[in-house]
Amino acid sequence: MACSNSPEKSNHASSVPELKENKNDTIQIVCLYFKEKNILHAIKFKIESYYHCPTVVKEMGMPESLISINPYKYEGNKIINFLSKQNINHYRFVVGLTSKDICTPKNGNKVWGVFGLGSRDGRGCISSTCRLKRGVTEQKLTERLEKVVLHEIGHNHGLDHCVSAYPCFMKDAGGKIKTVDDEPMDMCIECKRKINS
Repeated sequence: MACSNSPEKSNHASSVPELKENKNDTIQIVCLYFKEKNILHAIKFKIESYYHCPTVVKEMGMPESLISINPYKYEGNKIINFLSKQNINHYRFVVGLTSKDICTPKNGNKVWGVFGLGSRDGRGCISSTCRLKRGVTEQKLTERLEKVVLHEIGHNHGLDHCVSAYPCFMKDAGGKIKTVDDEPMDMCIECKRKINS
């Protein structure tokens, strides 16, 4: 089954059929110092069931060269560039997962902490559990990470942040975890239309 641009039509997939790997249609998940291995299967399943494409998983360490000017944060754009260069098999998208704190320049702040970052040109994306896991259950962390990962893959599909009146996981969280918690596990009809056009 080829990777489809069409996000899932129902909110819940009971099972995912066996998906054959075609690298042009496959999403590679790269674990860069990702400690929450017990939720990796759920993230993999969510990507496959929502975007209808197979995934493969690769483990790597987080290179120190990706640290920002703040020694406790890794620079999101550097990570995406690194992941893009590692994509020698030409997977459709490369999705990075990390437990490290990540950042990007925003509003004059060179180390603005983010939940995730994705390139609209399809080079890849990175999502972090660092700001998602504080004081929550494993179930809540999984739900939050699923939304962030699906959001960042939406950027890889070329979507900008959603400004429609409809609930949508493509809304800009603005650094607020409540936004992530309040948004649905789905795109709005307008974002789905843009992906399918």
